[in-house]
Amino acid sequence: MEVQQNAFYMEKICNVKCNGKGLKVMVFMEETDELFYMNLPDSKRNDTYMEQIKDFIRQYSKMKEDNHSLYSMASSNYYACKTVIILDKNILNESLNKMFGRLLPLPV
Repeated sequence: MEVQQNAFYMEKICNVKCNGKGLKVMVFMEETDELFYMNLPDSKRNDTYMEQIKDFIRQYSKMKEDNHSLYSMASSNYYACKTVIILDKNILNESLNKMFGRLLPLPV
């Protein structure tokens, strides 16, 4: 049962998409802030960025923002961990442009 829950968590919860584009996900163990899972590109895997994310989750905030991304933090109902979902603003801008492009006619 526990293996099934772990597989479900990783497969469903950590496979987050926005308009078909995968979002970055990090899972930290709640007591130790130890990284359990991440799907970040190598360019983001540095100590400074990791500490920034850990600071976000220590602030008990559900949403944070920097120049490039929106961060959503939540505790798990099943595990002693916190999940951080990272939405790059360029993905958000692309989605908004598509949505507004369909709503507003282009000038001729």
